[in-house]
Amino acid sequence: AYVSKLSSEGNSHVWEDLFERAKNIPNTSDSVYVLSAISETLPPKLSGLRAEVLQEASKRLASIPSHIDRVRRALVISKLYSTSEVEKTVAKKLLKNAMRESFDIKDRDEAERVRKQIIDTAYSFDDEFAASLMEDIDEDPARAHAKANARQNLKFQKNRSALVEKSAGSIQGSAEDLGAISWDLLGSL
Repeated sequence: AYVSKLSSEGNSHVWEDLFERAKNIPNTSDSVYVLSAISETLPPKLSGLRAEVLQEASKRLASIPSHIDRVRRALVISKLYSTSEVEKTVAKKLLKNAMRESFDIKDRDEAERVRKQIIDTAYSFDDEFAASLMEDIDEDPARAHAKANARQNLKFQKNRSALVEKSAGSIQGSAEDLGAISWDLLGSL
């Protein structure tokens, strides 16, 4: 896909061929990954094909047998769905499903990392949506830890945004929180 972007940006036949080849990859997770890469690199003038590729990738998600792979691929696809309100609605649905799915991941540390990424991505769309994802975490005592971590991550994102927007007065937290946010911003450079 990246080579095609450099060599034949305007040739839709090359991109359509890549799309067909990606659909024929036998491993579903790999197929979704390649479809996502194609979608990301498609030239803007092929937006119709981009929508078709993203739709195919989204449709294939349910067939991925591994919970963690399904959640990771949903995150990648949701980040690509960001050009219109209709696409953002689809992205939010993917993130909502990914949050629910994250509770089926056996590795607790990995599940926490994935939930943090889900909240971060949701926050990039809408801070209220990110907050609503936390409310979807039921009140099961076994999930209390996950909900507390999600709340902490949402607070981190709000404080990060306040710092970026230079409204330090709206930052809620300690000097340690400010330090962690500063390191996060430095790492994103």
